[in-house]
Amino acid sequence: MNSRDLIELYEYNLWATGRAVPAVLSLSTEELHRRIVSSYPSVHQTISHMVGAGELWLQRWKRGEWRPLEQSQSFPQEAAPLVARWRACDEGLLEFVRSASDVEEWYEFKNTLGHTYRHRLREMALHVTNHQSYHRGQLTTLLRQLGKQPFSQDMIAFIRERESENR
Repeated sequence: MNSRDLIELYEYNLWATGRAVPAVLSLSTEELHRRIVSSYPSVHQTISHMVGAGELWLQRWKRGEWRPLEQSQSFPQEAAPLVARWRACDEGLLEFVRSASDVEEWYEFKNTLGHTYRHRLREMALHVTNHQSYHRGQLTTLLRQLGKQPFSQDMIAFIRERESENR
């Protein structure tokens, strides 16, 4: 895996988030917070977790100070500002990966429990996109349970769309 591959993954990540945004913005505040059985019991908590984790990983990549994972209560409680923060997080991750000079560079950081780890940027970046895809899948299920239209987030759809735009 090289830097171009990681950039493509993060371009996909931003695209996939963009595919979810219309459904999220169509939610009422009650629907955004409605309790539904899942890993995180609402659309709001699922998105808050994705954003909180993304921001935390970005802070580690920037070699920032240790901090715990931000809890969902501290995130915007309405859909539009929550989505804005989500997009800003994904854009920040993409920008960092685009500007990275060496994806094999080692980073040492403390996890949310305070344990110290060392990983290459490439390893962490793959983990983050996998984490985002996993929870976007859960988000799709939550949105369907709220009666919203499903959205395609398949990477092959991203590739096909991008190829058709480049013709």
